Amino acid sequence: ERKVQEEAYKKIARMRGKYIFIDTHLSIKTPKGYFPGLSDEIIEMIKPEMIIVLEFPPKDILERRKKDKKRKRDIETIEEIAEHQRINRQFAINAASHVEAALEIISFKQRQKRDFGHAKLAAEKIRNILDVEAKAVPSPEPQPTTPPQAEPVIEEKVQDEFISDLELALRELEQF
Repeated sequence: ERKVQEEAYKKIARMRGKYIFIDTHLSIKTPKGYFPGLSDEIIEMIKPEMIIVLEFPPKDILERRKKDKKRKRDIETIEEIAEHQRINRQFAINAASHVEAALEIISFKQRQKRDFGHAKLAAEKIRNILDVEAKAVPSPEPQPTTPPQAEPVIEEKVQDEFISDLELALRELEQF
């Protein structure tokens, strides 16, 4: 599995001039402790300009996991999920610092009112972040031989997962 991930990240590393979103786990909980979802080697390979972390109320995560019949999961308590999110935040800080990437943490404190209710809000926040970034860096005047700017691209996820809030947010961003 690690070899497949490495090949996928090598492909992603070659993609420049596009918006590329990687939906992954920042940390993986194991019996031995937490391991990074993006190793230093991988983060150096892909050199992201920005890392965006989405955080959701632990109770929402627990309920969503209970509804997911496609995957076998260890049942975590709300407190364990909250701890895992704190660990994820630290891994994101470390990864961003390692490659001097911007870090944005989008944290939803309120419970969602309907299934995947945070998806549209997350898409809007990500779109706003990208708008601000695009306006902050003036683009040079295009030369007649310069190809047109690349359209935003949403990359397929590296691992097959059930529909998550981020996937729905990315679908919203496809219209951006």
